[in-house]
Amino acid sequence: MGWFRRLFGGGGAPSEPVDKAWHFYVKSKYRDEVIDVRVDPDSDLSPEFDGPGDNASHYTCTKHVIGRKSFRPIELVLIFDTSRAFTGDYTVEGGTLVDKDAYEAWQAKERAAQAAESNNE
Repeated sequence: MGWFRRLFGGGGAPSEPVDKAWHFYVKSKYRDEVIDVRVDPDSDLSPEFDGPGDNASHYTCTKHVIGRKSFRPIELVLIFDTSRAFTGDYTVEGGTLVDKDAYEAWQAKERAAQAAESNNE
């Protein structure tokens, strides 16, 4: 019976799924909001063919982001090399790219504002 469990994955503790995605953070120019943009390297990158041959010259990822405070779309375009590593090249229309520290600082400020608001009720 042990071989049957091993064959179909039974027994033992279930393993947690691993999130291989990258996270980029966009600050909206329309409202005070920083949005976490998740990019899955396996499904979000599109190959671009700029030269001769059948091999991709690079990859791009275009995300249209809408936050919780403003419903105006923000377009984020990211460029990756042939090994799917982020090159550092990007464009953002409707916002700016910020780092994780700025995102976490904004989240802390939002939590503090929500706590103050709930204390006043």
